[in-house]
Amino acid sequence: MVKTYAELPKKQELNPDGTLKLTHNFLNAFEGVNPKARLFSVAEVEPGQEVPFHVHNGENETYYFLSGTGTYNDNGTIVPVAAGMTTFCPAGEGHGVVNTGSELLRFVAIILVD
Repeated sequence: MVKTYAELPKKQELNPDGTLKLTHNFLNAFEGVNPKARLFSVAEVEPGQEVPFHVHNGENETYYFLSGTGTYNDNGTIVPVAAGMTTFCPAGEGHGVVNTGSELLRFVAIILVD
């Protein structure tokens, strides 16, 4: 099975005022994908927007940053992030990310179910 990036399904998340916050480009949009991979996407966070802090129960999440700059909340510890960096949030812990730059903050996000 092969698809181009343009063929992948996308999901946009909007702010309450209707402005764009985040776009997911789903990389695992194939039938029969491993059910343990709940999410595999390229996330694009708009400048000034965020993925709010949240906790993962029964699953873990990894981010690999492709472009842009931001801050990553690792259970209350704020760390600057940029292209080439990887983060990991194990089950039972929390994280979030804010785009602090002037361009899209793009990263691969993978959620694996325990």
